[in-house]
Amino acid sequence: MKRFSVFLVLVMLVAMISPMANLATAQEAKTIIIGTTDEPSGLDSGYAYATHDWEILKNTGDALMGYVPGTADLIPRLAADYPEVSDDGLVWTFTLREGIQFADGTPLTAQIVADSVTRALTLEGDITGFVQGFIAGIEVIDELTVAFTLTQPYGFFGFVAATGPFIPMNPNTNPIDELVTNPETILGVGAYMMTEWQEDEQLVLERNPYYWDTDNEPYYDRVIIRYFADPTTLSLAVENGEIDIAWRTVGPVEAARLQEIEGLVVTRINAPTLRYLVLNHAFPPHDNNNVNAAIAAAIDRETLVDRVFEGRTVPAYSMVPAGVPYQTEAFLDAYGFQDLDTAIALLEGEGYSADNMLELTLWYPPEHYGTTTADVVQVLKEQLESTGLITVTLEVQNWATYIAAATDGEYPFFILGWFPDYPDPSTWLDPFGTCTQSPSMGVNYCDENMENYLITAGTSTDPAVREENYAKAQELWTQHAPTIPLFFEPEYITVREGIEGVLIGPPFEFLYSELYEE
Repeated sequence: MKRFSVFLVLVMLVAMISPMANLATAQEAKTIIIGTTDEPSGLDSGYAYATHDWEILKNTGDALMGYVPGTADLIPRLAADYPEVSDDGLVWTFTLREGIQFADGTPLTAQIVADSVTRALTLEGDITGFVQGFIAGIEVIDELTVAFTLTQPYGFFGFVAATGPFIPMNPNTNPIDELVTNPETILGVGAYMMTEWQEDEQLVLERNPYYWDTDNEPYYDRVIIRYFADPTTLSLAVENGEIDIAWRTVGPVEAARLQEIEGLVVTRINAPTLRYLVLNHAFPPHDNNNVNAAIAAAIDRETLVDRVFEGRTVPAYSMVPAGVPYQTEAFLDAYGFQDLDTAIALLEGEGYSADNMLELTLWYPPEHYGTTTADVVQVLKEQLESTGLITVTLEVQNWATYIAAATDGEYPFFILGWFPDYPDPSTWLDPFGTCTQSPSMGVNYCDENMENYLITAGTSTDPAVREENYAKAQELWTQHAPTIPLFFEPEYITVREGIEGVLIGPPFEFLYSELYEE
């Protein structure tokens, strides 16, 4: 009798548990897995100046300003409204929305915003030079109001306030006097919080229970970002269903192959993704502008694009992409497709000869920009050596080490990619060409004329003045070559069929909270 009673109780328990188990399964957290060859280099808005770092920070945080997803239309985010600007254009005052909290429940205040920007301004992260170029002073007016005094009256500062350093970090995890570039968690004010980071493997984001934008809560409860060694492995992962999205960097070759696979949707992102060479002016021979101009004259972008990409990328004759106001094709005007005669004459004028060759070391990351990077630098090596006066040694380094060493000024000559911080020509020129910002990009270039052109263009509201000075800056760029633009490469994103909400516009923001399934 007892055995029957026990059996009956067990049957009843199973009957009760089964529906609960089914309910738990139905309510299981919705997860999406994104694959990338990017790697975090510093997940702290006081430090970060890399595309992937900003992507993580903008999904775990919010800036004062932002964009309508998929567009360049500027809107207030943490700010309650558009800023008030003083008559002289120097003081920009932002009032915060009420009730915003970090992921641990800490209220957001103007003092926290001020402290976060102060960290970016003073702690010598990769972003410091960028911030110092804009911010002269910060004042907390009251609990929800903060004012920024600018170094110059930049009319486009609203776009700047949508960038990484204006994402407030949680004061409980990010003290004002210390950078935290490898955090265990990120408890920001964004749609997600970072709960796990296994370096070189994966990063896990969970829904932020205190997210302020209740009208736009994310569809997915969990986002897992998995890191891959190279684009081939990344592409195979999305093809085999190991991940739902393959993003940065697949590259045009792998993208063409993935387009033919059933169940995958490949989208071309026509973002101005620039590849360029950096000539570190702190190192000889790049402290010699004639040598730099010779290097620029020897490069044949048309051949480079045809050989490596079969014409799928666009040769770049300015740091500023076509379609952006005040862009000129200054390198094409100066050197045509290639000008070996000018290159040789400049080098011979500096004493180089067959018996006294110019020796260059060109650094590159083999995995970060797709499978084609090695081919790109090999073609560049051949073109430079075709002068008969240059020898080039190629050196490789993995991205995590490479980006820090490059921007810290350790390499004399190297290749990088650039994505716009905001949709204005200054974002393609100022970080490399101004005396304040250039050192943080590993360029270490400072020229009085270039400084005057860029500052005048950036601070003027007169289109004619801006056009004239940006034209002069781009022309001088060909002679001094702080950087040498190579080509603009579209990005490709591959998603599993049924996933919607990929909205990546001119500011190059990928917000995971916009993703959903039909």
